[in-house]
Amino acid sequence: MPRLLDSTGQPLWQIMRFYWAHANDHQKKTAGIGLVILIGLSILSSNALVFESLQRGEFISALATRDAQRFHTSLIILIGILLTSALFLSASTYVRERLGLHWRRWLTRYILTTYLSQQRFYRLSSDIDNPDQRMSEDIKKVTQTSVFILTTLLESGIQLIGFIGVLWSVSIGLTGFLVFYALVGSAIATFFFGVRLTHINTDQLKREATFRFGLIDIREHSESIAFHQGQPYANNNSRQRFRQVVQYFNLFIRWQFGLDLFQNGYQYLTFIIPSLILASHILSGNQEIGAVVQSQAAFDRIWLSLSLVIVQFEQLTAIAASIERLSQLIQKLQATDHIENSI
Repeated sequence: MPRLLDSTGQPLWQIMRFYWAHANDHQKKTAGIGLVILIGLSILSSNALVFESLQRGEFISALATRDAQRFHTSLIILIGILLTSALFLSASTYVRERLGLHWRRWLTRYILTTYLSQQRFYRLSSDIDNPDQRMSEDIKKVTQTSVFILTTLLESGIQLIGFIGVLWSVSIGLTGFLVFYALVGSAIATFFFGVRLTHINTDQLKREATFRFGLIDIREHSESIAFHQGQPYANNNSRQRFRQVVQYFNLFIRWQFGLDLFQNGYQYLTFIIPSLILASHILSGNQEIGAVVQSQAAFDRIWLSLSLVIVQFEQLTAIAASIERLSQLIQKLQATDHIENSI
C-alpha cells in the first residue's frame, strides 16, 4: 500500500516525497523543470539584491564627493541592476505560484478520488471533522504556502551569504553584533510566541470550519427545520459555535498583538544601529558615507534572513496547523482501506 505519511515522520516531507514517488512521468517532468527554473531565478534575484546594495552605496558616495562622472556612471549601473532585479523577482513569483498550483491540483485530485472511493466518505463521517475544509483550504495552504516558504528559505540563505560578505567588508564588529541580535530575536519569537500561536491557530481553524459546516447543514435541511419549527434550535447552535469562533479569535488577536509589538520594535532598532556603530569612522573620514547605506541594506537583509521565523511567523503557524489537519485526514484515509494507486 502506498503511504502518504509515516506516523513517525515529518508530514510535510512525506507529502512532498509521495508526489515524486507516485506522480506520472509528465507531472514529475513539469515539476522538475519548474523547480530548476525557480531555484535559478531565486539565485539570480538574491544576487541582484546584493549588487544593488553595493551600487547604491557607490551612488550615495558619488553624490557626497560631488564627482559628476562617478555619479553618472553609478546611476546608469544602478538603474540597470534595479530593472534586472525587478524582472527576476517577478519571474520568480510567477514560477512559484504555478508550481504551487501544480502540486495543489495533483494532491487535491488524489485525495478527492480516494475519499470518494470504497465508501470512505461514509465511514469517515464520524471519525474526522470538516473534511471539506481539509481538502480545500488546508491543501491550498500546505502546497502553495509551503512552496513560498521553501523559496523564501532558499533566497534568505543566498542573501545571508552575500550580505554577510558586504557587511564584513564594512565592519567586522557590526557583523558579529547583528548575528547575535538576530539569533536572540528569533529564539524569543519561537519559544515565547511560537508554540502558543500554533495551538491557537489550529483550534481557531477547527472552530471556523465547525461554524461554517453548521450553516451549510441549515441550508441543506432547511425544509425539515421549517416543518418542525426548529429555527430556535438552529439559531442557538449557530450562535454558540460563533461565540467559540470569536473567543479564540480574540485570544489570537491578543497574542498576535504581542508578536507584532515585539517584531516591529526589534526591527525598527536596526534602522539606527549601523549608523551609530559606523558614525565615528564616517566623522573621522576613514569611511565614505556610502558605507552607511551599504551596511544598512546588508544589516536589514541579514536580519531578515536570520529572523525568518519572526518575519514569516503568521504564515508558519497557519501552515503548521494546516499540515496537522491534512495529516490527520490522510492517516484516516489510510486506516479505512487501501488507497487506490491511480488518479
